[in-house]
Amino acid sequence: MNKIKRYSILIILFFFVGCGGGIITQENTEEQFSSTAPCKPVADDGKQLAGSCGSLNLGSLFPADIDIPNIDGMRDTAFITLAEPPYLVPIDLNNLQASLKFFGLDLGTLPKGSSLDFGVGSFFLSPTQGFLLTGASLVYFNPTSGQILQAVSLADVFKLKQPLLLSEAVDTDGDGDQEISLSGNFSPSFASDVVVSQNKVFVSMANLYFTATGTTYRAKGILRLYDLHDSSPYLTIAATPYLEVSGFNPTGLLLSKVGDLIITNSGDFKYDEGFKPVPTTPSLLDRLNTTTLTTLTSLNMGMVGLTFKKIAYAAEDNLGFIGSYMENKCYAIDLNAMTTVRGASNPIYLGSQQTQLQFISDMAVRADGELLAVASFNDNKIFGIDLGDANYPLLSEVLDFTETDNPGVTGVGPIAFRPGTPGTDFSGPDLFIIQASPGVLKAVQTY
Repeated sequence: MNKIKRYSILIILFFFVGCGGGIITQENTEEQFSSTAPCKPVADDGKQLAGSCGSLNLGSLFPADIDIPNIDGMRDTAFITLAEPPYLVPIDLNNLQASLKFFGLDLGTLPKGSSLDFGVGSFFLSPTQGFLLTGASLVYFNPTSGQILQAVSLADVFKLKQPLLLSEAVDTDGDGDQEISLSGNFSPSFASDVVVSQNKVFVSMANLYFTATGTTYRAKGILRLYDLHDSSPYLTIAATPYLEVSGFNPTGLLLSKVGDLIITNSGDFKYDEGFKPVPTTPSLLDRLNTTTLTTLTSLNMGMVGLTFKKIAYAAEDNLGFIGSYMENKCYAIDLNAMTTVRGASNPIYLGSQQTQLQFISDMAVRADGELLAVASFNDNKIFGIDLGDANYPLLSEVLDFTETDNPGVTGVGPIAFRPGTPGTDFSGPDLFIIQASPGVLKAVQTY
Protein backbone atom coordinates (compact mmCIF):
# COMPACT_ATOMS: atom_id res chain seq x y z
CA MET A 1 0.00 0.00 0.00
CA ASN A 2 1.24 3.52 -0.77
CA LYS A 3 3.01 4.93 2.33
CA ILE A 4 1.21 8.29 2.18
CA LYS A 5 -2.11 6.46 1.98
CA ARG A 6 -1.13 4.24 4.93
CA TYR A 7 -0.29 7.28 7.08
CA SER A 8 -3.60 8.89 6.12
CA ILE A 9 -5.39 5.73 7.25
CA LEU A 10 -3.41 5.67 10.50
CA ILE A 11 -4.45 9.24 11.29
CA ILE A 12 -8.10 8.37 10.64
CA LEU A 13 -7.90 5.20 12.73
CA PHE A 14 -6.19 7.12 15.54
CA PHE A 15 -9.54 8.84 16.05
CA PHE A 16 -11.75 5.85 15.32
CA VAL A 17 -10.15 3.22 17.55
CA GLY A 18 -7.62 5.08 19.62
CA CYS A 19 -5.43 4.77 17.61
CA GLY A 20 10.35 4.33 9.35
CA GLY A 21 13.41 2.82 10.45
CA GLY A 22 16.22 3.45 12.86
CA ILE A 23 16.62 5.48 16.04
CA ILE A 24 18.61 8.72 15.85
CA THR A 25 19.83 10.67 18.87
CA GLN A 26 19.61 14.42 18.37
CA GLU A 27 22.63 16.69 18.51
CA ASN A 28 23.42 18.73 21.61
CA THR A 29 22.65 22.42 21.00
CA GLU A 30 21.71 25.40 23.14
CA GLU A 31 18.14 25.24 21.84
CA GLN A 32 17.64 21.52 22.43
CA PHE A 33 19.11 19.58 25.33
CA SER A 34 20.94 16.38 24.51
CA SER A 35 20.11 13.09 26.16
CA THR A 36 22.96 13.66 28.63
CA ALA A 37 22.17 17.27 29.53
CA PRO A 38 21.10 18.00 33.13
CA CYS A 39 17.40 18.55 33.74
CA LYS A 40 16.45 22.21 33.93
CA PRO A 41 13.30 22.90 35.97
CA VAL A 42 10.95 25.52 34.60
CA ALA A 43 9.62 26.50 38.04
CA ASP A 44 10.83 26.44 41.62
CA ASP A 45 7.59 26.90 43.60
CA GLY A 46 7.33 23.28 44.73
CA LYS A 47 4.60 22.62 42.19
CA GLN A 48 6.77 22.54 39.08
CA LEU A 49 5.47 20.56 36.16
CA ALA A 50 8.62 19.79 34.24
CA GLY A 51 12.20 20.48 33.39
CA SER A 52 13.63 19.57 29.99
CA CYS A 53 16.03 16.62 29.98
CA GLY A 54 16.52 15.60 26.36
CA SER A 55 14.86 13.99 23.38
CA LEU A 56 15.25 11.11 20.95
CA ASN A 57 14.13 10.86 17.34
CA LEU A 58 12.22 7.59 16.87
CA GLY A 59 12.33 7.64 13.08
CA SER A 60 8.61 6.93 12.63
CA LEU A 61 5.49 9.10 12.53
CA PHE A 62 2.66 8.68 15.06
CA PRO A 63 4.15 6.18 17.55
CA ALA A 64 1.24 4.33 19.11
CA ASP A 65 2.25 3.67 22.72
CA ILE A 66 4.87 3.87 25.45
CA ASP A 67 5.07 1.34 28.28
CA ILE A 68 7.52 1.44 31.22
CA PRO A 69 6.87 -1.85 33.05
CA ASN A 70 6.77 -1.69 36.85
CA ILE A 71 8.65 -5.01 36.96
CA ASP A 72 12.00 -5.87 38.52
CA GLY A 73 14.73 -5.49 35.93
CA MET A 74 12.53 -3.45 33.55
CA ARG A 75 11.82 -0.14 35.32
CA ASP A 76 14.68 1.58 33.50
CA THR A 77 13.36 0.73 30.04
CA ALA A 78 10.61 2.27 27.93
CA PHE A 79 9.08 0.05 25.26
CA ILE A 80 7.74 2.19 22.43
CA THR A 81 5.32 0.73 19.90
CA LEU A 82 5.67 2.21 16.44
CA ALA A 83 2.49 2.21 14.37
CA GLU A 84 4.09 2.06 10.93
CA PRO A 85 5.93 -0.17 10.53
CA PRO A 86 4.69 -2.27 13.49
CA TYR A 87 7.84 -2.34 15.61
CA LEU A 88 8.65 -2.42 19.33
CA VAL A 89 11.62 -0.26 20.36
CA PRO A 90 13.22 -0.63 23.83
CA ILE A 91 14.86 2.58 25.14
CA ASP A 92 17.27 2.82 28.08
CA LEU A 93 15.85 5.65 30.21
CA ASN A 94 19.19 6.32 31.88
CA ASN A 95 20.72 7.67 28.69
CA LEU A 96 17.89 7.86 26.10
CA GLN A 97 19.62 5.38 23.85
CA ALA A 98 18.54 2.07 22.36
CA SER A 99 18.54 -0.55 25.13
CA LEU A 100 21.44 -2.99 25.30
CA LYS A 101 19.46 -5.19 27.69
CA PHE A 102 16.35 -5.87 25.61
CA PHE A 103 15.74 -6.57 21.95
CA GLY A 104 13.45 -4.71 19.59
CA LEU A 105 10.74 -6.60 17.77
CA ASP A 106 10.15 -6.16 14.04
CA LEU A 107 6.83 -7.56 12.84
CA GLY A 108 7.74 -6.85 9.24
CA THR A 109 9.20 -10.36 9.15
CA LEU A 110 5.83 -11.96 9.94
CA PRO A 111 3.07 -12.69 7.41
CA LYS A 112 0.72 -9.73 7.09
CA GLY A 113 -2.52 -10.37 8.98
CA SER A 114 -4.16 -7.37 7.36
CA SER A 115 -3.29 -4.64 4.89
CA LEU A 116 -4.29 -2.25 7.70
CA ASP A 117 -2.13 -3.92 10.35
CA PHE A 118 -0.39 -1.37 12.56
CA GLY A 119 1.31 -1.29 15.95
CA VAL A 120 -1.01 -0.65 18.92
CA GLY A 121 0.72 -1.37 22.25
CA SER A 122 2.49 -3.81 24.54
CA PHE A 123 2.17 -5.65 27.86
CA PHE A 124 4.80 -7.36 29.98
CA LEU A 125 4.78 -10.07 32.63
CA SER A 126 8.56 -10.39 33.15
CA PRO A 127 11.88 -9.69 31.38
CA THR A 128 11.28 -12.89 29.39
CA GLN A 129 7.52 -12.57 28.75
CA GLY A 130 6.05 -9.81 26.64
CA PHE A 131 3.19 -9.15 24.23
CA LEU A 132 3.08 -6.85 21.24
CA LEU A 133 -0.37 -5.95 19.96
CA THR A 134 -1.18 -4.84 16.45
CA GLY A 135 -4.52 -4.03 14.90
CA ALA A 136 -4.95 -7.61 13.69
CA SER A 137 -2.54 -9.81 15.65
CA LEU A 138 -1.02 -10.61 19.04
CA VAL A 139 2.64 -11.60 19.37
CA TYR A 140 4.05 -13.38 22.44
CA PHE A 141 7.83 -12.97 22.70
CA ASN A 142 10.88 -12.96 24.92
CA PRO A 143 12.09 -9.33 25.36
CA THR A 144 15.50 -10.45 26.62
CA SER A 145 16.32 -12.71 23.68
CA GLY A 146 14.04 -11.12 21.08
CA GLN A 147 12.61 -14.55 20.22
CA ILE A 148 9.04 -14.61 18.94
CA LEU A 149 7.35 -17.49 20.74
CA GLN A 150 3.96 -17.36 19.02
CA ALA A 151 1.76 -15.06 16.95
CA VAL A 152 -2.02 -15.35 16.67
CA SER A 153 -4.48 -13.69 14.34
CA LEU A 154 -7.12 -11.74 16.22
CA ALA A 155 -9.35 -11.57 13.14
CA ASP A 156 -9.95 -15.34 12.98
CA VAL A 157 -13.62 -16.12 12.40
CA PHE A 158 -15.78 -17.67 15.13
CA LYS A 159 -19.50 -18.17 15.62
CA LEU A 160 -21.35 -15.62 17.74
CA LYS A 161 -23.39 -16.97 20.65
CA GLN A 162 -25.91 -14.18 20.13
CA PRO A 163 -26.26 -11.23 17.72
CA LEU A 164 -24.00 -8.24 18.25
CA LEU A 165 -25.90 -4.96 18.06
CA LEU A 166 -24.75 -2.23 15.70
CA SER A 167 -24.47 1.35 16.93
CA GLU A 168 -26.88 2.36 14.14
CA ALA A 169 -28.87 0.71 11.38
CA VAL A 170 -26.71 0.30 8.27
CA ASP A 171 -26.56 -1.70 5.06
CA THR A 172 -23.54 -3.83 5.98
CA ASP A 173 -23.53 -6.15 2.96
CA GLY A 174 -24.70 -3.93 0.12
CA ASP A 175 -28.02 -5.74 -0.44
CA GLY A 176 -30.09 -2.59 0.09
CA ASP A 177 -31.45 -3.68 3.46
CA GLN A 178 -30.37 -2.06 6.70
CA GLU A 179 -29.19 -4.32 9.51
CA ILE A 180 -29.30 -3.58 13.24
CA SER A 181 -27.04 -6.45 14.35
CA LEU A 182 -24.49 -9.02 13.18
CA SER A 183 -24.91 -12.75 13.75
CA GLY A 184 -23.46 -16.12 12.75
CA ASN A 185 -19.82 -16.25 11.72
CA PHE A 186 -17.96 -13.16 12.85
CA SER A 187 -14.47 -11.71 12.37
CA PRO A 188 -13.57 -9.11 15.02
CA SER A 189 -11.52 -6.08 14.00
CA PHE A 190 -9.17 -3.41 15.31
CA ALA A 191 -7.56 -4.52 18.55
CA SER A 192 -7.09 -1.73 21.09
CA ASP A 193 -5.37 -3.08 24.22
CA VAL A 194 -4.08 -6.25 25.89
CA VAL A 195 -3.62 -7.36 29.52
CA VAL A 196 -2.90 -10.69 31.22
CA SER A 197 -4.42 -11.88 34.49
CA GLN A 198 -4.10 -15.36 36.03
CA ASN A 199 -2.68 -16.84 32.81
CA LYS A 200 -5.60 -15.52 30.82
CA VAL A 201 -5.03 -12.99 28.03
CA PHE A 202 -7.66 -10.32 27.36
CA VAL A 203 -7.68 -8.30 24.12
CA SER A 204 -10.21 -5.51 23.50
CA MET A 205 -11.63 -5.42 19.96
CA ALA A 206 -13.24 -2.18 18.75
CA ASN A 207 -15.10 -3.87 15.85
CA LEU A 208 -15.03 -1.03 13.34
CA TYR A 209 -15.96 -1.92 9.75
CA PHE A 210 -16.21 -0.26 6.35
CA THR A 211 -19.08 -0.59 3.92
CA ALA A 212 -18.59 -0.99 0.17
CA THR A 213 -19.14 2.76 -0.21
CA GLY A 214 -16.42 3.61 2.33
CA THR A 215 -18.62 4.64 5.23
CA THR A 216 -18.01 3.13 8.66
CA TYR A 217 -20.15 1.24 11.11
CA ARG A 218 -19.45 -0.31 14.48
CA ALA A 219 -20.62 -3.50 16.17
CA LYS A 220 -20.81 -3.99 19.93
CA GLY A 221 -17.33 -4.46 21.38
CA ILE A 222 -15.85 -7.72 22.62
CA LEU A 223 -12.85 -9.08 24.50
CA ARG A 224 -10.98 -11.96 22.86
CA LEU A 225 -9.70 -14.46 25.45
CA TYR A 226 -6.69 -16.78 25.27
CA ASP A 227 -5.10 -19.14 27.77
CA LEU A 228 -1.36 -18.69 28.38
CA HIS A 229 0.75 -21.83 28.85
CA ASP A 230 4.33 -22.58 29.92
CA SER A 231 5.19 -24.46 26.72
CA SER A 232 4.22 -24.48 23.07
CA PRO A 233 1.56 -23.79 22.02
CA TYR A 234 1.80 -20.87 24.45
CA LEU A 235 -1.50 -19.29 23.43
CA THR A 236 -4.71 -21.23 22.89
CA ILE A 237 -8.27 -20.01 22.50
CA ALA A 238 -9.94 -20.02 25.92
CA ALA A 239 -12.97 -22.16 26.77
CA THR A 240 -14.88 -18.88 26.78
CA PRO A 241 -13.44 -17.50 23.54
CA TYR A 242 -14.92 -14.02 23.83
CA LEU A 243 -16.96 -11.74 26.07
CA GLU A 244 -19.36 -9.05 24.95
CA VAL A 245 -18.79 -5.74 26.74
CA SER A 246 -21.50 -3.28 27.72
CA GLY A 247 -20.78 -0.60 25.15
CA PHE A 248 -19.24 0.26 21.81
CA ASN A 249 -15.58 0.77 20.99
CA PRO A 250 -13.79 -0.89 23.95
CA THR A 251 -10.33 0.63 24.10
CA GLY A 252 -8.17 0.82 27.25
CA LEU A 253 -7.85 -2.09 29.71
CA LEU A 254 -6.68 -1.56 33.31
CA LEU A 255 -5.98 -4.23 35.94
CA SER A 256 -6.84 -2.76 39.34
CA LYS A 257 -4.94 -3.62 42.52
CA VAL A 258 -7.71 -6.04 43.55
CA GLY A 259 -7.40 -7.91 40.25
CA ASP A 260 -10.55 -6.68 38.52
CA LEU A 261 -10.36 -5.56 34.91
CA ILE A 262 -11.60 -2.02 34.16
CA ILE A 263 -12.71 -1.73 30.54
CA THR A 264 -13.09 1.66 28.87
CA ASN A 265 -15.90 1.69 26.30
CA SER A 266 -15.18 4.97 24.50
CA GLY A 267 -18.37 4.75 22.43
CA ASP A 268 -19.15 5.44 18.79
CA PHE A 269 -19.14 8.90 17.22
CA LYS A 270 -19.65 10.82 14.00
CA TYR A 271 -17.98 13.95 12.70
CA ASP A 272 -20.00 17.17 12.44
CA GLU A 273 -19.61 19.72 9.64
CA GLY A 274 -16.62 21.24 11.42
CA PHE A 275 -14.93 17.80 11.62
CA LYS A 276 -15.45 17.66 15.36
CA PRO A 277 -16.24 14.18 16.73
CA VAL A 278 -19.70 14.01 18.30
CA PRO A 279 -20.64 10.93 20.39
CA THR A 280 -23.54 8.85 19.13
CA THR A 281 -23.43 6.30 21.99
CA PRO A 282 -22.52 6.81 25.66
CA SER A 283 -19.12 6.06 27.17
CA LEU A 284 -19.16 3.31 29.79
CA LEU A 285 -16.72 1.72 32.22
CA ASP A 286 -17.08 -2.00 32.98
CA ARG A 287 -15.57 -3.79 35.97
CA LEU A 288 -14.96 -7.44 35.13
CA ASN A 289 -14.06 -10.26 37.52
CA THR A 290 -11.21 -11.99 35.68
CA THR A 291 -11.82 -15.30 37.48
CA THR A 292 -15.56 -15.71 36.96
CA LEU A 293 -15.56 -13.63 33.75
CA THR A 294 -18.64 -11.77 34.93
CA THR A 295 -19.28 -8.05 34.73
CA LEU A 296 -19.60 -6.84 38.32
CA THR A 297 -20.85 -3.38 37.44
CA SER A 298 -21.03 -0.93 34.57
CA LEU A 299 -20.77 2.84 34.98
CA ASN A 300 -22.51 4.98 32.35
CA MET A 301 -20.43 8.15 32.01
CA GLY A 302 -22.84 9.71 29.50
CA MET A 303 -22.12 11.24 26.09
CA VAL A 304 -18.69 12.45 27.16
CA GLY A 305 -16.44 10.78 24.59
CA LEU A 306 -13.91 9.01 26.80
CA THR A 307 -10.48 8.94 25.23
CA PHE A 308 -8.95 5.81 23.73
CA LYS A 309 -6.27 4.98 26.30
CA LYS A 310 -6.59 3.04 29.56
CA ILE A 311 -7.49 4.87 32.75
CA ALA A 312 -4.63 6.62 34.55
CA TYR A 313 -4.44 4.83 37.89
CA ALA A 314 -3.76 6.13 41.41
CA ALA A 315 -3.38 2.69 43.00
CA GLU A 316 -3.17 3.71 46.67
CA ASP A 317 -6.62 5.30 46.61
CA ASN A 318 -7.95 3.06 43.80
CA LEU A 319 -8.87 6.15 41.82
CA GLY A 320 -8.96 6.37 38.04
CA PHE A 321 -8.64 9.41 35.77
CA ILE A 322 -9.55 9.69 32.11
CA GLY A 323 -10.10 12.47 29.59
CA SER A 324 -12.28 13.23 26.60
CA TYR A 325 -11.47 12.92 22.91
CA MET A 326 -13.57 15.98 22.06
CA GLU A 327 -13.36 18.48 24.94
CA ASN A 328 -10.90 19.94 27.44
CA LYS A 329 -12.34 17.86 30.30
CA CYS A 330 -11.07 15.13 32.61
CA TYR A 331 -13.01 12.79 34.88
CA ALA A 332 -12.20 11.10 38.19
CA ILE A 333 -13.68 7.71 39.16
CA ASP A 334 -13.76 5.86 42.47
CA LEU A 335 -12.92 2.36 41.25
CA ASN A 336 -13.99 0.76 44.54
CA ALA A 337 -17.56 2.01 44.31
CA MET A 338 -17.51 2.53 40.51
CA THR A 339 -18.92 6.01 40.93
CA THR A 340 -17.77 9.35 39.58
CA VAL A 341 -15.87 11.73 41.85
CA ARG A 342 -15.71 14.28 39.05
CA GLY A 343 -18.19 13.33 36.33
CA ALA A 344 -20.10 14.95 33.48
CA SER A 345 -21.72 17.50 35.81
CA ASN A 346 -18.45 18.62 37.46
CA PRO A 347 -15.46 17.69 35.29
CA ILE A 348 -11.90 18.84 35.77
CA TYR A 349 -11.32 21.52 33.12
CA LEU A 350 -8.01 22.12 31.41
CA GLY A 351 -7.80 25.89 31.22
CA SER A 352 -11.01 27.69 30.29
CA GLN A 353 -14.41 26.01 30.59
CA GLN A 354 -15.07 26.31 26.88
CA THR A 355 -15.75 22.98 25.22
CA GLN A 356 -13.25 23.44 22.40
CA LEU A 357 -11.84 20.38 20.69
CA GLN A 358 -8.60 19.46 22.42
CA PHE A 359 -8.46 15.65 22.28
CA ILE A 360 -6.87 14.42 25.48
CA SER A 361 -4.61 11.72 24.07
CA ASP A 362 -3.29 10.21 27.32
CA MET A 363 -2.92 10.68 31.09
CA ALA A 364 -0.48 9.27 33.65
CA VAL A 365 -0.17 9.34 37.44
CA ARG A 366 3.27 9.84 39.00
CA ALA A 367 4.50 7.02 41.23
CA ASP A 368 3.92 9.02 44.44
CA GLY A 369 0.28 9.57 43.47
CA GLU A 370 0.62 13.36 43.80
CA LEU A 371 0.65 14.48 40.15
CA LEU A 372 -1.54 13.70 37.15
CA ALA A 373 0.01 14.58 33.79
CA VAL A 374 -2.47 15.19 30.96
CA ALA A 375 -1.51 15.22 27.28
CA SER A 376 -3.61 17.47 25.04
CA PHE A 377 -2.90 16.37 21.48
CA ASN A 378 -4.34 19.18 19.38
CA ASP A 379 -2.68 22.07 21.18
CA ASN A 380 0.53 20.13 21.88
CA LYS A 381 0.64 20.71 25.65
CA ILE A 382 1.08 18.78 28.88
CA PHE A 383 -1.05 19.95 31.81
CA GLY A 384 -0.47 19.05 35.45
CA ILE A 385 -3.19 18.35 38.03
CA ASP A 386 -2.38 18.33 41.76
CA LEU A 387 -3.78 15.07 43.13
CA GLY A 388 -2.69 15.98 46.66
CA ASP A 389 -5.53 18.53 46.74
CA ALA A 390 -9.06 17.10 46.85
CA ASN A 391 -10.18 19.86 44.47
CA TYR A 392 -7.73 18.63 41.79
CA PRO A 393 -6.46 22.09 40.81
CA LEU A 394 -4.43 22.67 37.66
CA LEU A 395 -0.78 23.58 38.14
CA SER A 396 0.07 27.05 36.93
CA GLU A 397 2.81 25.74 34.64
CA VAL A 398 1.89 24.21 31.29
CA LEU A 399 4.48 22.36 29.25
CA ASP A 400 4.08 23.64 25.69
CA PHE A 401 5.77 21.64 22.91
CA THR A 402 4.65 23.97 20.14
CA GLU A 403 7.53 24.93 17.86
CA THR A 404 6.67 28.20 16.15
CA ASP A 405 9.51 27.81 13.66
CA ASN A 406 8.49 24.24 12.85
CA PRO A 407 4.67 24.07 12.80
CA GLY A 408 4.60 20.53 11.43
CA VAL A 409 5.95 19.21 14.74
CA THR A 410 2.83 18.47 16.73
CA GLY A 411 0.71 16.15 18.83
CA VAL A 412 1.77 15.08 22.33
CA GLY A 413 0.79 11.72 23.75
CA PRO A 414 1.10 8.88 24.66
CA ILE A 415 2.95 9.55 27.93
CA ALA A 416 4.30 7.50 30.85
CA PHE A 417 5.94 8.05 34.24
CA ARG A 418 8.99 6.08 35.27
CA PRO A 419 8.17 3.79 38.24
CA GLY A 420 10.00 4.28 41.52
CA THR A 421 11.16 7.06 43.83
CA PRO A 422 13.33 9.79 42.30
CA GLY A 423 16.63 10.17 44.08
CA THR A 424 16.37 6.65 45.48
CA ASP A 425 15.53 4.41 42.54
CA PHE A 426 16.76 6.73 39.78
CA SER A 427 17.84 10.27 38.99
CA GLY A 428 17.02 12.55 36.09
CA PRO A 429 13.80 12.60 34.06
CA ASP A 430 10.69 10.81 35.26
CA LEU A 431 8.05 11.74 32.64
CA PHE A 432 8.42 10.53 29.06
CA ILE A 433 6.32 12.00 26.29
CA ILE A 434 5.87 10.96 22.68
CA GLN A 435 5.39 13.70 20.11
CA ALA A 436 3.45 12.24 17.19
CA SER A 437 5.01 14.10 14.29
CA PRO A 438 7.85 13.69 13.48
CA GLY A 439 7.95 10.92 16.11
CA VAL A 440 10.11 12.08 19.01
CA LEU A 441 10.51 10.89 22.60
CA LYS A 442 10.77 13.81 25.06
CA ALA A 443 12.14 13.43 28.59
CA VAL A 444 11.18 15.85 31.37
CA GLN A 445 11.52 16.11 35.14
CA THR A 446 8.55 16.77 37.44
CA TYR A 447 10.16 16.73 40.88
